Amino acid sequence: MAYCIYLRKSRKDVALEKGSDCDTLTRHKNTLIELAHKQLLPIEEIYEEVVSGDSIAARPQMQRLLNDVAEGKWNGVLVMEIERLARGDTSDQGIVAKTFTYSNTLIITPMKTFNPADEFDQEYFEFGLYMSRREYQTIKRRMHNGMIASCKEGNYIHNTPPFGYDRIRNQGSKGFRLVPKPGESEIVKLIFEWYTKGVLQDNGMYKPIGTSLIAHKLNTEYTIKPKNGVWTVATISSLLRNEHYLGYIVYGKRKREKVLQNGVLVDKWKRYDKGEYELYPGKHTALITQEVFDLAQEKLAKNPRRPSKGITNPLAGVIKCGLCGRSMYRRPYQKRGQAASLICSEKTCHNVSAKFELVENALLNAIEHWISGYEIQVNANIIDTSTLDAKISLLKESEKQLDNLRNQLERIYDAYENGIYDTTAFLTRQKMTQNKIYETEHSIANLNDEIKKEREFIDKQEQLIPKAKKLLDIYKKTDDVQLKNDLLKSIFEKVVYTKNANGHYKNQRQDDFELALFPRIPKNFKYK
Repeated sequence: MAYCIYLRKSRKDVALEKGSDCDTLTRHKNTLIELAHKQLLPIEEIYEEVVSGDSIAARPQMQRLLNDVAEGKWNGVLVMEIERLARGDTSDQGIVAKTFTYSNTLIITPMKTFNPADEFDQEYFEFGLYMSRREYQTIKRRMHNGMIASCKEGNYIHNTPPFGYDRIRNQGSKGFRLVPKPGESEIVKLIFEWYTKGVLQDNGMYKPIGTSLIAHKLNTEYTIKPKNGVWTVATISSLLRNEHYLGYIVYGKRKREKVLQNGVLVDKWKRYDKGEYELYPGKHTALITQEVFDLAQEKLAKNPRRPSKGITNPLAGVIKCGLCGRSMYRRPYQKRGQAASLICSEKTCHNVSAKFELVENALLNAIEHWISGYEIQVNANIIDTSTLDAKISLLKESEKQLDNLRNQLERIYDAYENGIYDTTAFLTRQKMTQNKIYETEHSIANLNDEIKKEREFIDKQEQLIPKAKKLLDIYKKTDDVQLKNDLLKSIFEKVVYTKNANGHYKNQRQDDFELALFPRIPKNFKYK
């Protein structure tokens, strides 16, 4: 007999949490664990959904739960309401209903236990999912209409204000409005002036500069930074296209849309062009005139975003800068006839670049070295299991303690029945012991989960070696850049690159850099 708990916040929960110290997931977890204790149901795992999303594709913990249910791992799933399982479309509801029905898995709520194999329970279960979807759509439509109405009133409806503004609550009415933020608002005006007019020179003339030079100037000469801490070309371009600086409230410029990718429905952000989204007069002060804004748009139109030509860097998204943490990228020098380099995407970062080919070869050598080191451990049976052994010992002690506590509880009931304890003393002692039992059971459940993870971790170490070997073999034979990138990402969380010495100076090697490997297990290996 094995049971699990599934927890997920609803929009209503988020609203109730505002202005209080209540945490919905914690409260629901405690309620369901208490329910399991009353019904003597052993809980082996808790799935906590911390992301919002109406579809199964947007909820990774729900995907894990359905996979485990389909494999017959659980006899039952404890959940606060059946509506917490699915609020997606009829396709998602059908997946949930079929998974629980065909696996004969119970759905246990504080109000009722549903057996999907039972005809009447199945009908009630499917009806509950349907009503949940209807309620979700009604709430979503009401929220959408409320946001449109607030925008028409000139209110700012988002949590994070645009750079250059602060967000303050309206006086005497609901909603928020924007007010210019000292320092940041002046930076916005400077960016538009530099881009449309230019930077004033010593001779009294203005020199036009582009987004890259603007970002460099702000990073090196000014202390006021955007939210991510550094000015980039993308940040400047986005700011120059933002109609909030004209005094408008912008709604629907970017929206999430559901698209099919490899047969799976996923959410993707889509950016709309002018005329496809709404602009409403805002309550805030404009920072830029319409004339200056239009000039900026004309110049941006002459330098459109370059369409992606597909991946050309097999290390894309894998190599991270050891100084600033940002991604490193491959820079070609086709016009100069030089070999490509690996450089940091942040211009102000002092991490020294290196020839891309040197870094790629060093990474492959480091993988071979890393594999051989693990093979020695596996073949010699010296993989560290001390943590696993300690947790198994602790589990045995906790199980003994649980038996003692249950016997103690029986003795408290006997003492009450024999008149040794009065009602007050009985309730006090019974509650104290019951809480200890609950804590011990919870501890045992956590230990079982941790032991399971430790065993999976050890197995993963042993399985990773042949996988990494296969990676090297395929990587060296294929010319498919995307395949190489996929192979590296399947093995590594990231690889950190650091180089402090500039190889162009005398007596300094071009390969004088360090790579730190972070495989998809909690180990790291340094190659120098």
